[in-house]
Amino acid sequence: MLKQPMIEKLLAMRLHGIAESLKTQEQDPAARELSFLERLGLLGKSYLACALAQKACRDGYSAFYTRAAALCRDLAIARADGSLRSLLARLSRIDVLVIDDWAMAPLSEPERRDFWEICEDRYQVRSTILTSQLPVSRWHEQIGDPTLADGILDRLVHNAHRIEMKGDSMRKNRPKANS
Repeated sequence: MLKQPMIEKLLAMRLHGIAESLKTQEQDPAARELSFLERLGLLGKSYLACALAQKACRDGYSAFYTRAAALCRDLAIARADGSLRSLLARLSRIDVLVIDDWAMAPLSEPERRDFWEICEDRYQVRSTILTSQLPVSRWHEQIGDPTLADGILDRLVHNAHRIEMKGDSMRKNRPKANS
């Protein structure tokens, strides 16, 4: 694909950060020495997850993006007001579920059980995209309970496509907003 049409498509999808990062890479001679996956890693994990979800939407699939902390908060509220079954059912029908910043903090007992339910409902039926600052090898300890951790990770890792990204966060390269 030619560079300019790709940039135009990224901008049309409102993926301005990826487009800018790609332009920056093109002007950096050192970036040209990197492999495709290394260059892709420099574009940013959240942007990539959102780009995959947007592509799914354009192909007729449903998608939903949430941060892990917000999902846990929504699950706790649903548990308290009696709507947990309804929320889990809605999540199970979404074709592509994007959970950003997964495993940033250890999961509580209810969070572990709820996330196991989500994984069980989606296993081999729907797609789940997780982004995390932590390597997969550390997820088990963040989940906590060894039995639930094994169950959750088995459902997540089986048939998974993993993209491990390296490099600085794109947030470090953004100009700071004036206060």
